Amino acid sequence: MNKRIGSTTELLQRRVRLLGEKAPLFYDEPIHLVRGEGVWLYDADGKRYMDVYNNVPSVGHCHPHVMAALTRQAQTLNTHTRYLHETIIEYGERLTATLDESLSMAYFVCTGSEANELALRIARQHTEGMGIIGTNATYHGNTAALFDLDTLFTAGVSMSPHIRTVPFPESYRPLHGLSGVALVDAYVAEVQAAIDAFAADGIKFAGLLVCPIFANEGLPDVPPGYWGKVIKIVHNAGGLLIFDEVQSGFGRTGKMWGYESIGVVPDIITMGKPMGNGHPLAAVVSREDIVTKFQDDTMYFNTFGGNPVSCAVGMAVLDVIEQEDLIKNAARVGTYLATGLRKLQGKHDLIGDVRGRGLFFGVELVLDRHTKTPAPRETNRVVNMMKERGILINKIGPHNNILKMRPPLPFSYENADQLLSTLDDTLATLYSRQESGFSVTRGMGQDAHGHPPQFASRPNFVLSSPKKKTYTETKIENLEHQAISKALNIPAGKIIYATTLKQINRHTQLNILANTIVTPLARQVALERNITLTNQPTNHRTNPLTNQPTLALGADHGSYTFKEQLKTTIEAAGYQIIDCGTHSNDSVDYPDIAYAVARHVADGAAQWGIIIDGTGIGSCMTANKVPGVRAALCYNQVTAFNSREHNHANVLTLGAGLIGSNLAKQIVHTWLTTDFGSGRHARRVKKITRIEQPYPAKA
Repeated sequence: MNKRIGSTTELLQRRVRLLGEKAPLFYDEPIHLVRGEGVWLYDADGKRYMDVYNNVPSVGHCHPHVMAALTRQAQTLNTHTRYLHETIIEYGERLTATLDESLSMAYFVCTGSEANELALRIARQHTEGMGIIGTNATYHGNTAALFDLDTLFTAGVSMSPHIRTVPFPESYRPLHGLSGVALVDAYVAEVQAAIDAFAADGIKFAGLLVCPIFANEGLPDVPPGYWGKVIKIVHNAGGLLIFDEVQSGFGRTGKMWGYESIGVVPDIITMGKPMGNGHPLAAVVSREDIVTKFQDDTMYFNTFGGNPVSCAVGMAVLDVIEQEDLIKNAARVGTYLATGLRKLQGKHDLIGDVRGRGLFFGVELVLDRHTKTPAPRETNRVVNMMKERGILINKIGPHNNILKMRPPLPFSYENADQLLSTLDDTLATLYSRQESGFSVTRGMGQDAHGHPPQFASRPNFVLSSPKKKTYTETKIENLEHQAISKALNIPAGKIIYATTLKQINRHTQLNILANTIVTPLARQVALERNITLTNQPTNHRTNPLTNQPTLALGADHGSYTFKEQLKTTIEAAGYQIIDCGTHSNDSVDYPDIAYAVARHVADGAAQWGIIIDGTGIGSCMTANKVPGVRAALCYNQVTAFNSREHNHANVLTLGAGLIGSNLAKQIVHTWLTTDFGSGRHARRVKKITRIEQPYPAKA
């Protein structure tokens, strides 16, 4: 293991211990970033990545003018807003001058969550109501009040009696299949129905809180006429319109504010992330009558909100936006990029829709353009492949199937060309199945024009079973390809399963690429479907590079440490590990991991499999069903062997004290290579845990 991998692994382990296994990280293999400049980020190895995701450094990472303003003010004075200071006044006046003249009074806070929380307080105090409407696929922050609105994580439903959700307006998957005025009226009727529902429950309506461009919903194309009707309904019901401009503000859309493109002015506006270019700065701006009434009833202050350093940073951000003409740049380069993305849509069937404004895009990936079936697995694959190619994007939307692109505002035409070229290459790689270890060539299945047979209507790279999937195979298959890539030192996906070949038309010739594994069941399917495999590798049970036997390994949530220790032991015993993940640590359910281990063994990709568990009930049931899969129990040896489910020779109990010892290596090797039968022979397994010399290995 080289120094960087070791240090990155150690850093990840320390992070897990400190922040927890479920603290989110981007990408299947997290990046250890150490430096940023302009639109570029650099990892610990010095690899450069083009940042096409982060809108926090809106004027570019570590912009020298912003850094200089921060340093200069920090060296002079920093205090809170209950003292007089010129900077907060000058910045506030300059900021509100960019808004509609009705939005004239501000509160400064530190984060977008604080801003949205305060906006809710103001709206509820002003209207004397509690009812808030949001959409069914959004996120506005992480406070208790905002969590009730964060329907992106709760399947579109809020459990709070004071929150009602409505479908976000879109044209790609229109409500009830409608169009034109009928579609607009249907979406508007949903808002009215939510207001009526509050009234029926005796809850007074306070307002509608949304992003003006519906960023988290996937940047939908809003049917024309929607906003004009919605604002009338909201105001007629006595509510306020609140726009969350945390993502859409500060030039992102090719205009200073997102609301400028939709023809209505909100009563309250919130802002955050790009406001300080990475420095914690956010704000709420509203009408004078609304703010004055709130102040009459409430004394609000924020210790760090609007401090001199933060306001100096905010002022510098506005300087850069003006001096470098970044709003016009977002509009110009954004138009150029949109044209390029739509050209890619015409070239790649996976792209179902391209949406966006300025330098903010959502590229929706679908399995079928007619049915518009979301393609979340393929979206995740594209995101990770783009990362490997040096470009950072991410995904968004209620189905996690929309590529989210949101680069810093200095993004250039040259940057756009590189993004388009890399995305084109990534999609082409998927289509050609190069990542799946084979390519289609002319053969028995030629059509009348001598061309290879076409795949089914679904994109030809989808690795899925024609029957209903067990558990969540989408996550499993992604995890399998990552694990195999790491274990075998070959490009991700260069293993051909039976399920892969079931997607391919009969009488097709496939050219197997170098260092690719074809499992025994895949060979059988190829024979049944008359699929010719050329250049077949002969060794499918061992690492093609090291000729070591392979072993699939997965673990339950509480067994992460045990698994990491056992991996060392297994590798020392001469086995190459295919790591199928740890429940929670890899965001995959435990049954999925057990299934992944079993599939590796059953399909011949691995010679053996070990499922590590604390109680062992589920793992032992799997071990009993699949020859070659063992269950390792790392907790209570006594209770394990008192349970009928554990009365099987495939179950091995290893105490923590044995892990890493020479004895453990002997035990593991003997356990894997000896057939002990089942049931009444289980006592011999217990004997193995106490052996001093290994039993002779059987073939």
